[in-house]
Amino acid sequence: MPGDPHPAGVALDTRNAATILADEKLGLERIVADVDEVRGTDFTGQFGGIYVRETLRRYKLDTGSTAEDDGDDNAECIIDGNGNHFVAQDGKGLTQIDFGSAGSGSASIEVSGKSGIAAGAVVRATIMAATSDDRPADEHWVDPPLVTAGNIVAGAGFTIYGVPRVPGQVASGAWTVAYEWKN
Repeated sequence: MPGDPHPAGVALDTRNAATILADEKLGLERIVADVDEVRGTDFTGQFGGIYVRETLRRYKLDTGSTAEDDGDDNAECIIDGNGNHFVAQDGKGLTQIDFGSAGSGSASIEVSGKSGIAAGAVVRATIMAATSDDRPADEHWVDPPLVTAGNIVAGAGFTIYGVPRVPGQVASGAWTVAYEWKN
């Protein structure tokens, strides 16, 4: 159709600039496809944060952050096209807790580099049946130690603590621990 302001094959954004600005002022979250879209867009004023479909993670604008964008597609911090820092509001990963070859009644491991974690975050830790430095995955099913997370430091990380399942006993070796956190 001649004069059609919306040619075929061109996506039509039915929201106008005023609506988008209103969303930002109301603190509504913006949804984007991937981290490259964040890196190539100016999200100044996006105080409601962004949700990145590619990573399935939420990020909040942190005007005081000095964290670097590590270029990872599941980054803890993404820097937009105007230099604004968006830090992850949740995360997960694997680490190992090591009771030593002689064994010990307790062990701990610090998990760092979590720039988006808040002091009130909920952190969960569990032994995962995965090969560690000195034991196969199937040994993680038999008499694993108990693990828990604590000592949350906002903008930094947390500590995972482990003790033998039976009080008064010792645990030995390295165990794979899965963790996840959410603000």
